Amino acid sequence: MTFDQSYQAYYKALYQFAYQLTRSDSESKDLVQTVFLKYYEEKKEIRKTKSWLFKVLYNLFLTTISKNRNHRTILDSVSRMQTNIADAEEIYERNERERLVTEIITSLPNNESTLLLLYHDGLKYAEIAEVLNINPNSVGKLLARTIKKLVLKFKSEYHEMF
Repeated sequence: MTFDQSYQAYYKALYQFAYQLTRSDSESKDLVQTVFLKYYEEKKEIRKTKSWLFKVLYNLFLTTISKNRNHRTILDSVSRMQTNIADAEEIYERNERERLVTEIITSLPNNESTLLLLYHDGLKYAEIAEVLNINPNSVGKLLARTIKKLVLKFKSEYHEMF
Protein backbone atom coordinates (compact mmCIF):
# COMPACT_ATOMS: atom_id res chain seq x y z
CA MET A 1 0.00 0.00 0.00
CA THR A 2 1.44 3.40 -0.92
CA PHE A 3 1.79 6.22 1.57
CA ASP A 4 -1.09 8.13 -0.06
CA GLN A 5 -3.35 5.07 0.05
CA SER A 6 -2.50 4.47 3.69
CA TYR A 7 -3.13 8.12 4.49
CA GLN A 8 -6.54 8.03 2.78
CA ALA A 9 -7.45 4.71 4.40
CA TYR A 10 -6.46 5.47 8.00
CA TYR A 11 -6.42 9.23 8.57
CA LYS A 12 -10.03 9.54 9.71
CA ALA A 13 -9.87 6.58 12.10
CA LEU A 14 -6.56 7.78 13.55
CA TYR A 15 -7.91 11.30 14.00
CA GLN A 16 -11.04 9.99 15.76
CA PHE A 17 -8.95 7.83 18.07
CA ALA A 18 -6.63 10.75 18.82
CA TYR A 19 -9.60 13.03 19.48
CA GLN A 20 -11.13 10.50 21.87
CA LEU A 21 -7.85 10.47 23.75
CA THR A 22 -7.12 14.21 23.75
CA ARG A 23 -10.52 15.90 23.33
CA SER A 24 -8.65 18.53 21.33
CA ASP A 25 -8.91 19.09 17.59
CA SER A 26 -5.47 20.69 17.27
CA GLU A 27 -3.71 18.12 19.47
CA SER A 28 -5.39 15.31 17.55
CA LYS A 29 -4.29 16.71 14.22
CA ASP A 30 -0.74 17.18 15.53
CA LEU A 31 -0.59 13.58 16.78
CA VAL A 32 -1.89 12.17 13.50
CA GLN A 33 0.50 14.33 11.50
CA THR A 34 3.42 13.10 13.58
CA VAL A 35 2.30 9.49 13.17
CA PHE A 36 2.17 9.82 9.39
CA LEU A 37 5.56 11.50 9.36
CA LYS A 38 7.03 8.55 11.28
CA TYR A 39 5.19 6.19 8.93
CA TYR A 40 6.64 7.94 5.90
CA GLU A 41 10.13 7.71 7.34
CA GLU A 42 9.87 4.02 8.34
CA LYS A 43 7.43 2.59 5.76
CA LYS A 44 9.82 -0.04 4.40
CA GLU A 45 10.06 -1.71 7.81
CA ILE A 46 6.31 -1.84 8.61
CA ARG A 47 4.30 -5.00 7.99
CA LYS A 48 0.98 -4.40 9.77
CA THR A 49 0.24 -0.82 8.82
CA LYS A 50 -3.06 -0.23 10.64
CA SER A 51 -2.02 -1.60 14.01
CA TRP A 52 1.41 0.06 13.69
CA LEU A 53 -0.20 3.46 13.08
CA PHE A 54 -2.55 3.10 16.06
CA LYS A 55 0.25 1.86 18.30
CA VAL A 56 2.52 4.79 17.39
CA LEU A 57 -0.34 7.25 17.93
CA TYR A 58 -1.14 5.74 21.33
CA ASN A 59 2.52 5.84 22.39
CA LEU A 60 2.83 9.46 21.24
CA PHE A 61 -0.26 10.29 23.26
CA LEU A 62 1.20 8.66 26.37
CA THR A 63 4.40 10.60 25.87
CA THR A 64 2.44 13.82 25.48
CA ILE A 65 0.42 13.14 28.63
CA SER A 66 3.49 12.40 30.69
CA LYS A 67 5.02 15.70 29.59
CA ASN A 68 1.96 17.79 30.31
CA ARG A 69 -1.17 16.36 31.96
CA ASN A 70 -2.91 19.73 31.85
CA HIS A 71 -3.52 19.56 28.09
CA ARG A 72 -6.34 17.04 28.38
CA THR A 73 -9.64 18.90 28.09
CA ILE A 74 -13.16 18.00 29.16
CA LEU A 75 -15.89 17.54 26.61
CA ASP A 76 -17.87 20.78 26.40
CA SER A 77 -21.47 19.78 25.68
CA VAL A 78 -22.84 23.35 25.72
CA SER A 79 -20.65 24.46 22.80
CA ARG A 80 -22.02 21.59 20.71
CA MET A 81 -25.62 22.61 21.14
CA GLN A 82 -27.32 23.96 18.06
CA THR A 83 -29.27 27.19 18.12
CA ASN A 84 -32.55 25.53 17.24
CA ILE A 85 -34.63 25.93 20.45
CA ALA A 86 -36.95 23.02 19.65
CA ASP A 87 -34.00 20.64 19.43
CA ALA A 88 -32.02 22.19 22.29
CA GLU A 89 -33.31 19.87 25.01
CA GLU A 90 -32.71 16.72 22.94
CA ILE A 91 -29.24 17.92 21.97
CA TYR A 92 -28.45 18.78 25.57
CA GLU A 93 -29.57 15.37 26.83
CA ARG A 94 -27.54 13.56 24.16
CA ASN A 95 -24.46 15.68 24.93
CA GLU A 96 -24.91 15.15 28.64
CA ARG A 97 -25.02 11.38 28.12
CA GLU A 98 -21.89 11.62 25.96
CA ARG A 99 -20.18 13.73 28.61
CA LEU A 100 -21.10 11.30 31.38
CA VAL A 101 -19.89 8.30 29.38
CA THR A 102 -16.69 10.17 28.48
CA GLU A 103 -16.22 11.12 32.13
CA ILE A 104 -16.59 7.53 33.27
CA ILE A 105 -14.35 6.19 30.49
CA THR A 106 -11.63 8.69 31.34
CA SER A 107 -11.92 7.76 35.03
CA LEU A 108 -11.06 4.16 34.19
CA PRO A 109 -7.42 3.12 34.28
CA ASN A 110 -5.62 4.23 31.11
CA ASN A 111 -5.29 0.71 29.67
CA GLU A 112 -9.03 0.03 30.09
CA SER A 113 -10.15 3.33 28.54
CA THR A 114 -7.74 2.81 25.64
CA LEU A 115 -9.04 -0.73 25.16
CA LEU A 116 -12.60 0.61 24.86
CA LEU A 117 -11.57 3.38 22.46
CA LEU A 118 -9.66 0.99 20.20
CA TYR A 119 -12.60 -1.42 20.15
CA HIS A 120 -14.98 1.46 19.44
CA ASP A 121 -12.76 2.52 16.52
CA GLY A 122 -13.25 -0.90 14.93
CA LEU A 123 -9.85 -2.45 15.47
CA LYS A 124 -9.76 -6.23 15.47
CA TYR A 125 -8.72 -8.09 18.61
CA ALA A 126 -5.32 -8.91 17.10
CA GLU A 127 -4.75 -5.24 16.26
CA ILE A 128 -5.83 -4.16 19.75
CA ALA A 129 -3.48 -6.72 21.26
CA GLU A 130 -0.61 -5.42 19.19
CA VAL A 131 -1.27 -1.78 20.10
CA LEU A 132 -1.53 -2.55 23.82
CA ASN A 133 1.20 -5.23 23.86
CA ILE A 134 -1.09 -7.90 25.31
CA ASN A 135 -1.94 -11.47 24.41
CA PRO A 136 -4.51 -11.54 21.56
CA ASN A 137 -6.39 -14.33 23.36
CA SER A 138 -7.03 -12.09 26.36
CA VAL A 139 -8.53 -9.12 24.48
CA GLY A 140 -12.08 -10.50 24.53
CA LYS A 141 -12.00 -11.25 28.25
CA LEU A 142 -10.44 -7.89 29.09
CA LEU A 143 -12.97 -6.10 26.91
CA ALA A 144 -15.90 -7.93 28.54
CA ARG A 145 -14.59 -7.13 32.04
CA THR A 146 -13.99 -3.49 31.12
CA ILE A 147 -17.47 -3.10 29.63
CA LYS A 148 -19.02 -4.72 32.70
CA LYS A 149 -16.99 -2.38 34.94
CA LEU A 150 -18.09 0.60 32.84
CA VAL A 151 -21.77 -0.36 33.07
CA LEU A 152 -21.60 -0.97 36.83
CA LYS A 153 -19.82 2.32 37.41
CA PHE A 154 -22.34 4.16 35.24
CA LYS A 155 -25.29 2.58 37.06
CA SER A 156 -23.84 3.28 40.50
CA GLU A 157 -22.96 6.90 39.78
CA TYR A 158 -25.87 7.83 37.53
CA HIS A 159 -28.64 5.47 38.62
CA GLU A 160 -31.21 8.26 38.38
CA MET A 161 -30.93 8.11 34.59
CA PHE A 162 -32.32 4.55 34.51
